[in-house]
Amino acid sequence: SDFGAAFYGEKIIFTSARDTTGVDKLYSWNKEPFLDLYVADRNTNDGSLFSEKVFLPNVMTKYHEATATVTPDLKTVYYTTNVVMKNKLIIDDSRTNNFQIIKGTIDGDKLVKTEKFFFNSKDYSVGHPSLSEDGKWLFFASDMPGGYGETDLYVCSVADDGTMGSPKNLGPTINTIGNELFPFFRNGTLYFSSDGHYGWGDLDVYQSKFSPNFTFSEPKNLGSPINSNKDDFAFIIDAKDAYGYVSSNRAGGK
Repeated sequence: SDFGAAFYGEKIIFTSARDTTGVDKLYSWNKEPFLDLYVADRNTNDGSLFSEKVFLPNVMTKYHEATATVTPDLKTVYYTTNVVMKNKLIIDDSRTNNFQIIKGTIDGDKLVKTEKFFFNSKDYSVGHPSLSEDGKWLFFASDMPGGYGETDLYVCSVADDGTMGSPKNLGPTINTIGNELFPFFRNGTLYFSSDGHYGWGDLDVYQSKFSPNFTFSEPKNLGSPINSNKDDFAFIIDAKDAYGYVSSNRAGGK
């Protein structure tokens, strides 16, 4: 699996199950290696990626690291990882290991000064972090109690000193009884994936316009060729609406 592109200056960060760790350990759910974060150079002519390598090698654990977002100054990263204590997975009452968001400072090719969010929990997952282009809002997905469906989208304010505000559910215009995942906010538009809105099948990508009173317009399905009858997700687009990336498990992949 290769998915979840994120802008990192002129480069792209993505999530992959390719096994470069040398650790012979597979994730029991899909019999693939655990996920890790990679960074690649981007060909400005056709958008292809090359010279990929592990992103921040000291972040890699024997479990999942995935779906990253970076502040505008490229100095701080937020990413998703398993809830772990003393190098062991922590499980909830239903024997599920949940996900959490970690924040850290990028120093060269290392991650330093990591911290966990106050709303992380062993009892539910938070993940798919995505910063607005000005770095003042952090969108994410969670199945925390009080939502509208299986997985909802939330947002937190981010103060100039990095302090995080309380999570705010994006409400029933965006969230459904199904899954809303992979938020991305750019130029006043929220892009996200959902299997709860009427679509082409499985996860589809939608867009919704943001209003200053913190409301969103009725989500619009992006249609073909962005969406298919398979899972289509992790849509991102640059500030000029000129190029972007989307992940999919449709036929024709590798």
